Amino acid sequence: MRRVSNGDSDTRRVSNGDVKGAQVTATRDRSSSVERNWQHKVSYGDGDTRRVRQRRRRDEASQQRRHEGISSDGNVRWIVVESAPYSPESIKTILQDVQKYIIPRITHWQSPNYFAYFPSSGSIAGFLGEMLSTGFNVVGFNWMSSPTATELECIVMDWLGEMLKLPKSFLFSGNGGGVLQGTTCEAILSTLTAARDQMLSQVGREKMEKLVVYGSDQTHSAIQKAAKIAGINPMNLRAVKTTKSTSFGLCPKSLHDAVQADVQAGLVPFFLCATVGTTSTNAIDPIGPLCEVAKDYSIWVHVDVAYAGSACICPEFPHFIDGIC
Repeated sequence: MRRVSNGDSDTRRVSNGDVKGAQVTATRDRSSSVERNWQHKVSYGDGDTRRVRQRRRRDEASQQRRHEGISSDGNVRWIVVESAPYSPESIKTILQDVQKYIIPRITHWQSPNYFAYFPSSGSIAGFLGEMLSTGFNVVGFNWMSSPTATELECIVMDWLGEMLKLPKSFLFSGNGGGVLQGTTCEAILSTLTAARDQMLSQVGREKMEKLVVYGSDQTHSAIQKAAKIAGINPMNLRAVKTTKSTSFGLCPKSLHDAVQADVQAGLVPFFLCATVGTTSTNAIDPIGPLCEVAKDYSIWVHVDVAYAGSACICPEFPHFIDGIC
């Protein structure tokens, strides 16, 4: 159904299947004699905008679609022009190209039939949030650059901490706080660097080569990348072996033995990366007992919960992060 009214504004109402109430109103500003100035207002009823409907259809279609795959490097290059077009194309043409050339060949991470790496993590709400964030495109690296963005980040971090039932010392409303990072690798690198600087301030920068990082043989490779960027001696990365008897979780005794051996060798243990949901086996490290070992040696504990930590919001699972303090 389409409705167009005459006058100063054009109103189009689109109805398609179960999508209702999505209405876009465009009001023309006739005061400008230089160019047409359109002010767009979007109202949401119980339906979706056209882009959201497209996203929903794409998600539904991805459940049934077979992936054509890429047979060799450069397989996509032959279907795309070799250089950027000189003249702009309409969004309709671009979306048609995406539908025809990209979607059949892309790896659909959000499909329920996709079992590599991580499970589906996108949602319509997330899609809309990304759209708003990209539209505002503010730089929120500190309060001065964008006060509202910074304060909103603080609020959201407290919300997340409260949902996970973290101690108040982790919240902005307490003595703590946090930062939204773009990736897990960024988060681990930021934490590792902070832990490194804290330890060096205590033992002296000349001990840099003696710093030791710990994890299990199931810990994500991001810890290796972060340690390399932070300047940690590659020989001082400890991937403590796990076994089936602990469901491949890091055994506190094994950690204690590894740390004790390094101390006796004159090294400086300073960082432990524990994990709730390793990416290869979904193993869960016993956070509480590991923290007790770390406390005896003043080791900074970082808990990587990127894969399964969100489950701890559910009332039946928060015990998996017990011991964080």
